[in-house]
Amino acid sequence: MTTRVLYLQHTSRLGGSGGSLVTLIQHLPSHEYIPLVVTSKSGELTTLLHNLGVKVHIAPLHIFGCNYKFGKLQRERSFMRRMFLTWIESLRLLMVIPKHKRLLKRIYSDFQPDILHINSITLIAAGIAACSMQVPIIWHVRAILSDNFWGKFTGWLIPHCADIVLSVSQSAAKILNESRRNIRVVYDAIDLERFSPDSVNSSARGELKIPIDASCVGYIGRISQPKGVFDLIEAAPSIMANNPNTYFLIVGGSGTYQTNVSSSGGKRFLKRVLGYSLNEDDLIRIRRRVNELGLMDHFCFTGPRKDVVRLIGAMDVVALPTWTEGLPRAVIEAMAMGKPVVSTQIDALRELIVSGTTGLLVPPRNPEQLGQACLRFLEDPFFARSCGIRAAKSVQDRFGVLSHIRKVLRVYEKLQTRSSNI
Repeated sequence: MTTRVLYLQHTSRLGGSGGSLVTLIQHLPSHEYIPLVVTSKSGELTTLLHNLGVKVHIAPLHIFGCNYKFGKLQRERSFMRRMFLTWIESLRLLMVIPKHKRLLKRIYSDFQPDILHINSITLIAAGIAACSMQVPIIWHVRAILSDNFWGKFTGWLIPHCADIVLSVSQSAAKILNESRRNIRVVYDAIDLERFSPDSVNSSARGELKIPIDASCVGYIGRISQPKGVFDLIEAAPSIMANNPNTYFLIVGGSGTYQTNVSSSGGKRFLKRVLGYSLNEDDLIRIRRRVNELGLMDHFCFTGPRKDVVRLIGAMDVVALPTWTEGLPRAVIEAMAMGKPVVSTQIDALRELIVSGTTGLLVPPRNPEQLGQACLRFLEDPFFARSCGIRAAKSVQDRFGVLSHIRKVLRVYEKLQTRSSNI
């Protein structure tokens, strides 16, 4: 008997949730499971899924951003404008739920899924629409919900809509309705054969024009302020004051806020009035700041890359000074390769790193201590190597693909058994 699993995915990027989804689908027993992925648009993820022989359906899924962090919108707009935009987004959420019901009915009629797996906390409209369908729901929580009204509402809603909630970390599960007994913490899987200490080499340095004898501090992730990359830029002068032969490798694409407001007709005017069009690309901002500091010759911006293993191999220290995180894949991948990691003292990172043993943790939004931690690794290679070895061992024990797949399949089987007994 085969089980048909319908996956709802909010983005076509390969990082984060997209990468985790591919890992899961690749390791499903092909004779037992048939997947169908629904996502909003084509991209790297859909191309890879097509190459794997996985069916993909492109449909306009509404992305609701008020339930976690509003990014630039929250930082750069007045309180009244933020409130107005939040309620506009909330009204739009209510308006698109009927549309999502019709969409799911069509897909259900054609595909006849046995399980619906929602892969993001932003797909609230689809989740609410799915509640009226007679199909078991798994909802994956991969981000930290905010402590505002909508974050708390989402934390209440998801456990009530879903039969089982999968959280990528203990910290991501905290704001959910903990009185519900359907919440499971399942760490994401990492390809430990690909990301391993044996894969480390510095071959990428020649291409990137980073001297082989230089120190290299690297960052991997979306280029946005909440990821802490701007804090790393501000830490760079103090690092270079003590270690002038340091280069910085910044890997990732821009993280500008994406609105769902159409840019056609009268909505284009509304978009401009509300200030959406005023957002500036974070990559432009960060390059300008590096130029102001006079450090452009020591920085390499690669943009999004697929050869992350090669790039991590070129780094001496990996820094991810994020302000908020569900469970950062980039940190796990760097640790798996035995690289010394500097990150921040937030709950999700405390689950990953024992500071001083498997890496170093510093307070978020603190460039001074971030710089000191990077220098500690750069100036003490023995300590850096020891932390890297212990980090790789800790990841091997917790983030293997087989362990992850086994736990998810156990959830699928449980839902199937429960559904057949109804």
